[in-house]
Amino acid sequence: MNMVLILSGLALLGAIGVAILWVTTAICGAQLLKSFKETMPGAAFAAAPALFVSGRNPQKVLFFFSKDAERLLAGNVSLLNSRNRFVKLALISAFLPFCLVGCLAVLIILFG
Repeated sequence: MNMVLILSGLALLGAIGVAILWVTTAICGAQLLKSFKETMPGAAFAAAPALFVSGRNPQKVLFFFSKDAERLLAGNVSLLNSRNRFVKLALISAFLPFCLVGCLAVLIILFG
């Protein structure tokens, strides 16, 4: 019974950590999009008009993963750093849940 509580606590901590990471990634992406549209509105509209469409659009996120975005932001160091931070957070956000589930499965097998 004691091991069940420990594993449940670890799973809960992992879920909270992933949720915090996802919220941080979303905030970072929204700030990047806002500052990109304010700093370079002409270039942003020419590169991806979908960035200016109101509402949710996957191109708003996927644009920053492209090499075009990297080349376009190369002139602005702060935007390039924000883009790199966002890309790293998004990749970690995509893979961390799988890693945590795998680790939890191994712990269950070993100590379950």
